[in-house]
Amino acid sequence: MRSQVLHRCAVQMIVLGGVLGATSLDAMSALRGDAAEQDHQAPLVSSPVTAHGTIDFVEIDLNFDGRKDLAVVQRIELTSKPEVIYFLYDETQKRFTRNEALGDLFSPEFDPRAKQIRTGWRTSGSLKISEIYGWSSNRLKLLERKELNLKTRECRATRFAWINETKWPLAERAC
Repeated sequence: MRSQVLHRCAVQMIVLGGVLGATSLDAMSALRGDAAEQDHQAPLVSSPVTAHGTIDFVEIDLNFDGRKDLAVVQRIELTSKPEVIYFLYDETQKRFTRNEALGDLFSPEFDPRAKQIRTGWRTSGSLKISEIYGWSSNRLKLLERKELNLKTRECRATRFAWINETKWPLAERAC
């Protein structure tokens, strides 16, 4: 009985090690490949099953610099929303670095054509909020914020400009 448990644990470790090894090889080859190839290939690298759900490694250009970055998605069986950890490829250090600012965004959607990241609608008190971000100097910058008042049903969108790392409201309009 004990040997079966040890055998199962060993097999799981070998599979996970193989997945991580294959992922790092694929990530390194993707970093050397051209960016146009990314659009034609499915980004999902693997989906190992763990005791708590599945883990997916997704290669995607998160900061629109032409190099593939890495998103690690853990789907937990008891919850509907997966946990995602984002890693940007650091060209100078030749390694992936965790980006917590992306992890703080609510349900981000990456738009490579516009080079923007849109968040899903989240509720904060009597408001529903959605935001659009862009990259500048390797940092996320808020470009637009939409606020829907749940009581009055009024929706306002505010656009922002960044000057010397300071956010300035540009214009406000109905959305």
